[in-house]
Amino acid sequence: MIRRLILFFTFTFSAFAQSVYIEPVRSKGVTPEDVDVMYSIFKQSLEDNGAVVKNDYNEADFQITLSIYKIGESYLLKAKKKKDGQEVKSGSAKIKKLDEADKGLLRIAKSVLKGESGPAVGEVLKEEEDVLNKTRKSKTSTYYALAPTWFDNLWQGDDGIGYGFTGGKQWLVRKNAALWLNLELAFNSNAFYIAPVIEGSYYFSDSDISPHIGASFGYAAAKGDSTKGDFF
Repeated sequence: MIRRLILFFTFTFSAFAQSVYIEPVRSKGVTPEDVDVMYSIFKQSLEDNGAVVKNDYNEADFQITLSIYKIGESYLLKAKKKKDGQEVKSGSAKIKKLDEADKGLLRIAKSVLKGESGPAVGEVLKEEEDVLNKTRKSKTSTYYALAPTWFDNLWQGDDGIGYGFTGGKQWLVRKNAALWLNLELAFNSNAFYIAPVIEGSYYFSDSDISPHIGASFGYAAAKGDSTKGDFF
């Protein structure tokens, strides 16, 4: 009984899978080696999305043509699925470099098999880059402030009002991670205080205002005239 069930489901899957034959690739401005690599990637993309690739034209339900053209510094990928000589579905993608071919070929494979479509790979990458640049701009900042400072609990005679400065710089080192470098400085005629701090932060969203968590490490030192030159 178990064997019959396994055979039944295997047969059902194969019966509804699309069988396709990939015609010789049409290309211009692309080396034969690159054409062979992209053919293999395209074939694998079809199989990963449920198609059965046939080596015999007459055994396939559909025929697929793949075209690869170099236009300036970019590449145009196009695919058409035909049945009895009539076009059924098509897909295209424009990529900036061959390193993006796997993404573009996967997209057009889904287009000819399932009718899924979307913007060109280059447009998607540009959109992601724009989001990252906007995030960098909103989370990369410099700040500083000057204010009076009160020294207390130092040696006798060193307490009192002084001048205070705080400033820092934040860099977005990854899409949602930033590095802070801060400095606090205060002094008067009798006392001196300095505290450099380095901090890392993780942001939970790409928006201009985002909650975040962070950890910091710093060192602080202070001295007054009564300490005879020693920091504490």
